[in-house]
Amino acid sequence: MIPLHPQSRVAMAIISRLCEGHARQEETPIAEILRVAGTDEKMAWSVLAELVRAELVTEGFDVGGYLITREPASITLLEVVSPFEPLLQNEGARITRAMRPMVLDYFRSITFSACASSCPSDSVGDEPGDCPRSVLDAWNNSNTSSS
Repeated sequence: MIPLHPQSRVAMAIISRLCEGHARQEETPIAEILRVAGTDEKMAWSVLAELVRAELVTEGFDVGGYLITREPASITLLEVVSPFEPLLQNEGARITRAMRPMVLDYFRSITFSACASSCPSDSVGDEPGDCPRSVLDAWNNSNTSSS
């Protein structure tokens, strides 16, 4: 089992919402980001700051909101969750050398291209299977059930 940090889900919710804004060619206001994060403000701000450091997110210009820095199809799940997952960043004891490439390839293969059309704006409810948040939920559920 490889449990993922709760900050990974917050990061995915934020990036998903910013991808939706990108599709509409608009900034996402901070109030909306905090709403979809599904956590307390302190964690949401911490995750947002890390996404800015990772150069996935930038401050906007019009409404004091935020934007993604490139097209959703070029943003991978691995990029979004890596800052919060030390086990994905280096060869930790919990991911064996044989398993690590498979896990990294899997997370690298999932992009946020579907977010503009298939991820709902809120962080709860049923989501289509190609939404990265659904993929992470499936990942967490399969790892929880195999323990």
